[in-house]
Amino acid sequence: MLVPVIGTAPLIVHAWSAKAKQIMLDAQQGRKKQKTIRDPEGDFQESIYRMADGSVGFPAAAFKSAVVGGARFYDKSSVLALVDAGGTGDGVGEWRPEKGGTFGTFQVNDELEIVEVAG
Repeated sequence: MLVPVIGTAPLIVHAWSAKAKQIMLDAQQGRKKQKTIRDPEGDFQESIYRMADGSVGFPAAAFKSAVVGGARFYDKSSVLALVDAGGTGDGVGEWRPEKGGTFGTFQVNDELEIVEVAG
């Protein structure tokens, strides 16, 4: 099922860049940290999740987790109600409601067609 959603609060994202992963690996292996010139714009660009075509995206697993987590808010079996519950109660990204924040919430976008996909 493809369900269009629309954000209801700002979204904070933090994809781990290759540089950040290497720094963590080096620290775990006891390698000395090398001094590098900071590039705030580059760090920002690397923290964005990108689709294959280069457009901005977000991991589907985060939405799946939000929907599954949202089940605790509703006693209904409706998938759409679970999507709304996950978007409101858990959210996605950094500082989402599930983690005590107020960002990354979403809801079903009733203005777009809901497409059922055979699985």
